[in-house]
Amino acid sequence: MRSVDFVIGGLVFLVMLRRTIDSRINSLFVPVVLCELIFALVSRKISSSLAREFFSVSAWTIPNVILLLCILFNEGRNTLINKIFTNKLIVYIGNISFEFFMLHTLALNATGRILRKVFHGEFTFSSYVVALCVTIIAAHVCHKVKGVIQS
Repeated sequence: MRSVDFVIGGLVFLVMLRRTIDSRINSLFVPVVLCELIFALVSRKISSSLAREFFSVSAWTIPNVILLLCILFNEGRNTLINKIFTNKLIVYIGNISFEFFMLHTLALNATGRILRKVFHGEFTFSSYVVALCVTIIAAHVCHKVKGVIQS
């Protein structure tokens, strides 16, 4: 399925080279974000492997491509999307994104094991929030350590 993502990414690149995107794509930003949140909740209920793969492309990859196009199209413009992505918190999250990526699965697993032992239950939304906070803190620490080592 990653080949589908690659093809879609290649098409986005070609579109961006030609700048053939109309500014009306900005009107898709908020609905696409809301749909992705809904799809993320729905994905918890899907059991078939094929259904999950189809869901991944249709409900995750394509909306993310639309969001990427919105962001790229608005680069250098005074728009709401640019204001969101130039926010200090969002820029900071972008700066620690490598460390976040490297630590998030580890934090999810560790947090899940600890919370299951403490509360004798399965993952809940609150356990994901705890794992997210743990990941952000660990990514922050690793980013600072990396900065000290590199300087």
